[in-house]
Amino acid sequence: IILQGTCTWALAGERLIDRYGRGDPAWLKRLGGRFHGMVVPGQPIRLRARQMGRADGVVSVAFAVENAEGELAITSGVAEFAV
Repeated sequence: IILQGTCTWALAGERLIDRYGRGDPAWLKRLGGRFHGMVVPGQPIRLRARQMGRADGVVSVAFAVENAEGELAITSGVAEFAV
């Protein structure tokens, strides 16, 4: 049994919204990434994110998600937030 990639993506999106979007999903303008590996339901995942830039009223954030074994589950993640 594995967690569907879109669920992992949504969990990452929630945390990114909390951290960079002031907790309001309306600030999120783009969320993308590449599904790369598996996540087992009930096991922890780790979001690694860093702000890449701020221009024209948009904050760009690069992110990746690791599964409980430290393997990449989502790579090449990008989120953009209105500011």
